[in-house]
Amino acid sequence: MKESELLQRHTYFDYGDVNEKMDQRRMCFDQVSRHRFQLFSFIAVSIASLVLTIYHIKANPKLVIPEYSEELLKRTNMFSQIRRKLFAWDRIKNECLSGALKGNLRYQIKDSCIDGREKAVKIAKKRLAVTVTSGAYARYRKCKGNNSAPLKLYRLAPKIFNEVPDNFLEQYENPCWRHKGSHVYCLPYFYVIGMPKCGSSDLFDKLTSHPQIIRPKWKEPGFWNKLHYIRQPHDLGVYMEYFKDFREAIQTSKRKLITGDGTVASMWSLFDVQFLKDGVGFGLPDVLKAIQPEAKFFIILRDPVERLFSDYHYFGDFRRTPEDFHRKVLIALQEFHKCKQRLNDDLACIGVERIWSKDCIARVSLGLYSVLLREWFKVFPANQFFVIDLAVWESDCVGVMTRAYQFLALDPIPEDELKVICAKRTVLSGKRTKIIMGNETRHLLNCLYGPYQQDLRAFLSTHSLDERNLV
Repeated sequence: MKESELLQRHTYFDYGDVNEKMDQRRMCFDQVSRHRFQLFSFIAVSIASLVLTIYHIKANPKLVIPEYSEELLKRTNMFSQIRRKLFAWDRIKNECLSGALKGNLRYQIKDSCIDGREKAVKIAKKRLAVTVTSGAYARYRKCKGNNSAPLKLYRLAPKIFNEVPDNFLEQYENPCWRHKGSHVYCLPYFYVIGMPKCGSSDLFDKLTSHPQIIRPKWKEPGFWNKLHYIRQPHDLGVYMEYFKDFREAIQTSKRKLITGDGTVASMWSLFDVQFLKDGVGFGLPDVLKAIQPEAKFFIILRDPVERLFSDYHYFGDFRRTPEDFHRKVLIALQEFHKCKQRLNDDLACIGVERIWSKDCIARVSLGLYSVLLREWFKVFPANQFFVIDLAVWESDCVGVMTRAYQFLALDPIPEDELKVICAKRTVLSGKRTKIIMGNETRHLLNCLYGPYQQDLRAFLSTHSLDERNLV
C-alpha cells in the first residue's frame, strides 16, 4: 500500500470533547500554580524568620544554649516542612499531568503543539535581531582586511567574529589564541555533529580514549546549537571553560594534543536560521567556516527508521506504546507533506519542524540525512568529513577507529589496545521497557525515507570523498 493511501486511511483524529479536556488541563495548572505560590511564600517567610533569628542571637550574645537550641530546632522543623511541600508539589504536578490528560492532549489538540511557518519565521527573526552599527562593522573590516565576513554573516555573531582572530598560535594543533593577551582560548579541533541516537556518544567516548585527545568537561557543550552563539555570544568564555583541562595540558605536554566537541545537535540546529534564506542567507556552517576553516567533522548515521524509534524510546513519556508512536508518526508525516505542498522545500520544512516539541510529534525530519549533509558539504570540502555507518561501526570498530585516528593525524594505536577500547561500549537508552514498532508504522516510514536514502547513497558515491573518510 502506498504512503498516500495509508495516510488517507488515517486522516482522522479522535479529538473527543476538546473543550472539556482543555478545562481540565487549565484547572490542573491552576492547582499547580496555587500550590507553587503557597510554597514560595512559605520559603520566603522561612528565610526571613531565619535571618531574624540569627540577628536576634547576635544581638543577645548572652542567649543561653537551650534557648539557642530551641530557636534552631524551630527553623529546622520549618525547613523540613519546606521539603515535604516540595515533594507534595511534585506529586500534585505529576498526578495532574499524568494519565490520559497528559498523553491524549498532546496529540489530540494539534494546534497547541504545532506552529506554522509564519510563527517560525517570527521567532527566528526575533532571535536574529542583533543591532550592528556601521562603525562596528567598519572597525571589524579594518582589523580583518580581506578575510572579513560579509555584513549579513557578521550580523549573526558579531562578538564571535570580533573575538576570534584569523591567525592562531602555531605551537598548538587546535585553533588557539591569547584572550586579551593573557589566557589561552582554544576552539575544538574536531566536531561530532550528528546524528542523535546513532551511536554518537559511543563514538565520542572511543575517540577521546586516544592518549592525544583530551576529553572536554562535557561531551555536548551546546554552544553552537539552538542559536546560543547568536543569542548569548558572551557565553564564549563559558564555552572555553569546557576545554580547561585541555588548556592546562597543552601548557606542559610536549606531545601533539587535541580536543573536540560532541554536540550532535550541531548538524541540524543550523536550520534555526538556515531555512530563512531570503532574510539571512547564512547559517552555522558559514559561521564555523569563517572562524575555523580547517575544522574536521565526524558524522555517524543509521537506518532513519530505527533512529526515529530510538529517539521516541529515549525522549518519550511514560505512556509509550506502539499505538502512541504510530499516532505521532502520522501527525508528523501529515504536517511534513502539507509543508512540502505549500513550500516545495525540504530544507524549509525541516526548519519549521525544528520548533515543534518532541512531545507532540515524532521528529521525522532528522532522518533526512541527504538534505542535512548537502548544506554542510556546500560550505566545507568533503575531505574534512568522516562519515560512518552505524552498522559498519558495530561490525568493524577496530578498523573504523584506525581510520578515524588517521583522519585526525594522530599516532597509531596498537590493535590490541584498540580492541580493549572497542570492547567498552556506551549506550544511552530510555529507562523504560522497550516496545516493538508496528509493521504499518514501519512501512509508512520506509515510504518516506526510501527516496532520501537513495539520494544519500548517490550523493556520497558521487562526492569526491577519500576512502578513509567514508565508512
